[in-house]
Amino acid sequence: MAQGKIQSFPWNSWENEFLIARNIGLSLMEWTIDSKNFVLNPILVEAGLESISNLAKLNSVQVSSVTSDYFMENPPWKEDFKEVAGNHRNICKGMKAIGAKYLVIPLVDNSSLSNKESEKDFLNFMTELENTLREFGITVAIESDYDPMQLQFFISQFNPEIVGINYDIGNSASFGFDPCKEIEAFGNRIVNVHVKDRKLGGSTVPLGTGNADLPETIKMIEASGYGGNYILQTARATGEKHAEVIIEYSKMMEEWLYASK
Repeated sequence: MAQGKIQSFPWNSWENEFLIARNIGLSLMEWTIDSKNFVLNPILVEAGLESISNLAKLNSVQVSSVTSDYFMENPPWKEDFKEVAGNHRNICKGMKAIGAKYLVIPLVDNSSLSNKESEKDFLNFMTELENTLREFGITVAIESDYDPMQLQFFISQFNPEIVGINYDIGNSASFGFDPCKEIEAFGNRIVNVHVKDRKLGGSTVPLGTGNADLPETIKMIEASGYGGNYILQTARATGEKHAEVIIEYSKMMEEWLYASK
């Protein structure tokens, strides 16, 4: 766990991540952008973009989505962070350069939409962002702490061509939401899935040890017609044995997907 976070950009090893992914049989990864050294993140720097593209091609590992924890930490739709709003263009431009299609914007914790005013501010932010998304061919995947019916109404206010839902299985379990009701309410708007396990009201735990019914939830997601990616956003391993744990989790995912057919 870097700096006390479950996830953060791996500044000391990001280039090696591509080779590691290839060696353990992964062909897909999700990029992370957070506040630390934001302007130096490789996806925002010309030399970094060239390295990402070369490493992705060399190792046959695609970067198809980007999680912007930077926006969660500095929500540009809130008054104190208005000045960061312009950075979304640089993020989208970098995504286009490496072929990433989905920009995950978390509306949880610090960026949660806690009232109608903040919801209106976010809607205005997305309206301003729309032309940039169209220009670079990016779809925003909103990750929300709304209950199923709230999220169903909220997402209906956006054009499905440019805004969908990032469904985080572990977060939903932590909130105590019923995945059956969630997928029934907004399954047709899911464009990206984070595979995670959490205790009810608690933190991220190893897959299969929390309150998420992962096999059944994945079966329901597949039955809804979802054909997108599943991103392992799992608890960090003990003893730095991350590769071994990811191999184990990948096998679990393969079994759940096979059982859902």
